[in-house]
Amino acid sequence: MKFKRILAAIVSVIVIILGYSLHHFIKTKKTHFLSNGGFDRNYLPIQSELKLVAPSLETLYRFSHSNNTNFTIGHCDKSLVKITYENDLLEFTPIRNIPVFANSEYFSDDTNENIYILNKNNLITTRVKLFPGFSKRIISKNEQLGQGIEPVIFSDNKLICVRATNKKWHFQFQHNKLLSKNKMTLIKLVDQGSIKHFTLNNTFIYVSLFSNEIIQFDSTFNVICQAKTIDTIRLKPKTKEINNSLVFSSPPRVSNYDFFISKNQLFIRSIVKSNREIDFKKKIVFDIYDINKKFKYVGSFFLEHPNEDYPTDMHLLNNNNLLLLYENRIEVFNIKI
Repeated sequence: MKFKRILAAIVSVIVIILGYSLHHFIKTKKTHFLSNGGFDRNYLPIQSELKLVAPSLETLYRFSHSNNTNFTIGHCDKSLVKITYENDLLEFTPIRNIPVFANSEYFSDDTNENIYILNKNNLITTRVKLFPGFSKRIISKNEQLGQGIEPVIFSDNKLICVRATNKKWHFQFQHNKLLSKNKMTLIKLVDQGSIKHFTLNNTFIYVSLFSNEIIQFDSTFNVICQAKTIDTIRLKPKTKEINNSLVFSSPPRVSNYDFFISKNQLFIRSIVKSNREIDFKKKIVFDIYDINKKFKYVGSFFLEHPNEDYPTDMHLLNNNNLLLLYENRIEVFNIKI
């Protein structure tokens, strides 16, 4: 009987330990990866007006990610277009004489004056100059930029960096020297978010796609500031290497979808619900951070979103007109920032 009581006590202790461990695991996973809440938003009285809802081109799937506020370049399956918004009209102007092939990727610089064509077969990049009036001529060819998939950083209207999918590959720069201690950090960063140029002080800002991390780099990519978004999503998804490429071990959770910069403020589109938030699925939410105050949280605002689908891309034009790209339409919001 004594042995049975001891055995029962041991089993009870094991059950309690396993139960507590399981509860802690579920709570931790929910808090840091799956949950909503855990933070509060302060919504500011920022006014916005839906100016236009226009049909999108049938095969338009993204905008070039640049800081140009005069226009954006739209990427279609077989062509590129210049997109402008003036006098409450959205215009699509075809960009001629730039062949679009399935084995190539197309990108533009921060002025949208150059198109970079990366051949994925031989990894050769060609630069195409867009002259005033948009008559096109190729002015330089075969600019070898090293291995990679996506050009992500621009300086002085020139491509200076491409993104790697192979973790063993290092960034190739045309002008700036990169400290070796930062190479693997940058490769890890661009696999999980985007980097954009902050023109007011010539720095670069990174916002993680899958966590609450913000990092600011100087012009040679030394870390000068690290901060966090207000959400509680801090654990990053795990990756593994298959055929020399990095892939996710499990489907990741997106927390901060995209961002744009206006003056000295960072506007991050968050898709994480805060405490006591009502009708979150009917909002497109932006959290605002002051870049000059080490990304101090300023407040939030939202755009009304009565539809079921969500924008796949966005671009800020002059007078704070924000283009939101959907599968079959483009919405233009004017934001009183």
